[in-house]
Amino acid sequence: MPNANIERAIKKGTGELKGEQMQEMVFEAYGPAGTAYIIECLSDNRNRTVANVKNVISKHGGRIAESGAVAWMFERKGLVIAELPQPHPSPEKIEELELEVIDFGAEDFEAADGIISVVTGMTDWTQVREFLKKNGCKILSGGLSFVPKQKVPVKDEETAKKVSDFIEMIEEDEDVSEVHTNAEIAV
Repeated sequence: MPNANIERAIKKGTGELKGEQMQEMVFEAYGPAGTAYIIECLSDNRNRTVANVKNVISKHGGRIAESGAVAWMFERKGLVIAELPQPHPSPEKIEELELEVIDFGAEDFEAADGIISVVTGMTDWTQVREFLKKNGCKILSGGLSFVPKQKVPVKDEETAKKVSDFIEMIEEDEDVSEVHTNAEIAV
């Protein structure tokens, strides 16, 4: 996400931008290769945001979906992404960490290339985040997210580029705060 979007969101949230009524909006869309998207926005101008998001989606090979057409493919969950301590622990230590984090509410645990991703119930992500911090992990992100129930594998480079570009173009809009997808790029 561009820094300008982050700075604007902070100013909006702290009230530095006076007289603006902020609205949350959620769009559902389909993108390249049958991938699905939930796009969360925070805006002071609903009409501008709707027009911009629809325009970007249609220009880059996607289409807006009706309400509920995509949402059923996702669950609202806690998600914590963290970097393992340096030097990276052995596979046995990572397995021990996984078993311990389950006690704090982890429902799913993935570790790859020194990064771990932990899916939790909606109320358990803060406990998992604190546990990982105490165990030397650097927290990269944590909060509520729309987690796909089933992922759509994207295996060829051309399609992976289309999906990545699609996501990047949506994220560039100043009102877009989060983009969730069921695409799993395996290239």
